[in-house]
This record gives sequence, structure tokens and C-alpha cells, in this order.
Amino acid sequence: MKVIGKGQSEVVTFILLFLIGLALFMAAISWSSGIFQQNVDSGKVMTAENFMFELDSSIQSVIRHGGSESINYNIDGTIGLLGSEYNDAIEVKTPVTIGLPNYWINITRTDSLGSIREILDGNILRIELTYPERNDYIVDMYTEGSKVSTPDIIIIEKTGITEYQGKTVIRIKLTFQ
Repeated sequence: MKVIGKGQSEVVTFILLFLIGLALFMAAISWSSGIFQQNVDSGKVMTAENFMFELDSSIQSVIRHGGSESINYNIDGTIGLLGSEYNDAIEVKTPVTIGLPNYWINITRTDSLGSIREILDGNILRIELTYPERNDYIVDMYTEGSKVSTPDIIIIEKTGITEYQGKTVIRIKLTFQ
């Protein structure tokens, strides 16, 4: 029978402790990566929601005061103009991996003329901004060029006012640059 010397036992102890430490480190990495991704995706959701609130505020300002405003688009996803005449929706889509409801949730602020709602569609967060028809006016949004884009800047312009079936139609042009 061979006896392990003092120098050899220290090496064996070091190797065992190193392997245990490495295993614990790898377990911590795999556990924390899920939490890190959840934090990243939570940030994406908050950024997309805040963008829609800011976009709604800018559109309302242009409706009330005319002129034009621009807003930075800093979302990892697309923005598009959906719908048909006088029934438009602006939709932002961004991929996420966190659990969100797969039914529409209203996130509209109380001071808004528009309506903002969101849903998780597979692994895509969809947020829509619409302006429902009012008793006295309709907001008609349109764009020239591509209706779906990943722009850097969105320009919002009030391009005119017309009449349709006794209601004022406010024309809002969105330019994706």
C-alpha cells in the first residue's frame, strides 16, 4: 500500500477544491443568465411602453398645435402603420422571452386622446396606439413609403384638416427615417 505524502495531499486537496469551485461558478453562471435575460427583456418592455407614451404625447401636441415634431426610435424591433382609412394603428413589435399575458392589456394613460394596448404574441411583444373616432373629429394617420420600418427617427406632421360625414378629419403624416 502506498501512502500519500504531505506534498501530494495538498495537491489533491487543491485540485478537489478547484473542481468544486469551478462547478459552483458554472452553476451560478447558468442560473444568473436566465435572470440577466429577464432583466434585459423587462427593460425592452419598459422602453417600448415609454416610447409609445412619448409618441402619443407628440401626436397629441401636433394635433392640438400643428407643425411637426420628431421622436427618436430606439427600440430593437419594427414600427408599422396598420389599418385602413380612418381606422389606423401604429404598432411596435419587439422580441422578448419573459412571460407576459397573451391577451390585449390596456396601458393607456388617463390624459391620452389615444388608446395604447399590448399583447405577447408568441415571443413578440406587440404594442398598438390607436385614436378612436370621436364625436367631433377623426385622426387619420398615414405614411409615404414603407408602412413597416426600423427607423432612427419618426417625424410627425399635421398636414391638413378636411371634413368627412360631418366630422373634422385631422391628417397626421408619419415619416420613418
